[in-house]
Amino acid sequence: MKYIVKYDNVVIGTYNIIDKENVEYKVDKEGIEILEKRGYNLLPILKESRTSKDIPFFSTMIKNCKRFGKIIKYHNNKLELEEIG
Repeated sequence: MKYIVKYDNVVIGTYNIIDKENVEYKVDKEGIEILEKRGYNLLPILKESRTSKDIPFFSTMIKNCKRFGKIIKYHNNKLELEEIG
């Protein structure tokens, strides 16, 4: 599965589940810069590209919210994942 990661409707990266043991998060630096100019101070995990075994921040969101549709988000948070494939 692949997801577009947005914060306050600005694309900040992509999250790709490669297989059961590997995930990849790629940052969109332009999106991060737009949000920083707006005064947002994002969590460091959202500002760094990485490939790893798991990124609990995203996997927990997917686990808790996937059943509600292709847009994965908590109602009290500006971060969302949009499934694209």
